[in-house]
Amino acid sequence: MTRLNILIQLSGSIKLVKGYVLSVLLDPVAEKGLLLQSGLMRVMKMKRSQSAKMVISSIQI
Repeated sequence: MTRLNILIQLSGSIKLVKGYVLSVLLDPVAEKGLLLQSGLMRVMKMKRSQSAKMVISSIQI
């Protein structure tokens, strides 16, 4: 399991996940930063009522 997956499962919070993904994107040395961009857009468009599993599947590489 990735750190992101664990974060989603522990928090259940989309806001927290968005913050983590944004921090990855803003970090110039993040290897997966660019790959997460498309997933980030999907996460931002998601409704809070959707499950963490859907978030994981949408941004998992």
